[in-house]
Amino acid sequence: MKIAIDIGSSKSPLVNKTFGITAYELNTKLVDLLKADLDGCEVVTLSPTSEQHLTDLIRETKPSKCISIGYASYNGQISGTETFLSTTAGGSKLGTQLHDNVIDVLGLRDRGISKLETQYKVPYAKVNLGFIDHDVDVMIIESNLSKLSKAIAEAIKWNGTQSNRVNREKPEGAEIEQNSNPSAAVAAPPFDKGGRSFCLSLSRMLWLNVPLAKGGRPAGPRGF
Repeated sequence: MKIAIDIGSSKSPLVNKTFGITAYELNTKLVDLLKADLDGCEVVTLSPTSEQHLTDLIRETKPSKCISIGYASYNGQISGTETFLSTTAGGSKLGTQLHDNVIDVLGLRDRGISKLETQYKVPYAKVNLGFIDHDVDVMIIESNLSKLSKAIAEAIKWNGTQSNRVNREKPEGAEIEQNSNPSAAVAAPPFDKGGRSFCLSLSRMLWLNVPLAKGGRPAGPRGF
């Protein structure tokens, strides 16, 4: 089975300025893991520069299924995962399973599933893993790439008729470890880049305007 994975363009302006990582860089790490987890499948990586370019690439590569991995961006305050599924045959099943699996792994706010009109002749879905300008979203995604890859691979391979939710353990980085000094509470494990560790302290969480739900878990911005 040939699987096409759209990871976006290397020229995409989507970047998290706090951690200095782009959406393309995150997706490059993720697709490397996916190639291993999709053992037995031929994986084709696509980097379209436009919707028409993606249409042309899908037509040229003729995959059995295609997914796009993306990120939303707004004002640094909005968090969550959203999925868009095509109305072509198989698109609904693929998109629903993909959405459920990603939600179960990342534990970010569920922003729902929407239908997408496309010209693609193959089952297709696009998942926006989170908001690239939301630091907590990026930290959780980066900390769970291995689990995320396995969950996405399961969704792609799955051929059932009903959603088979993965219901895995809570995502790493989603819990705030409490100790005797609340101001020293950190999100574990820390986001690591270039040998440096970025730990979100309680004061940092408040600065990001990320309210804490019961048990200390980031609950997403108020009102969204």
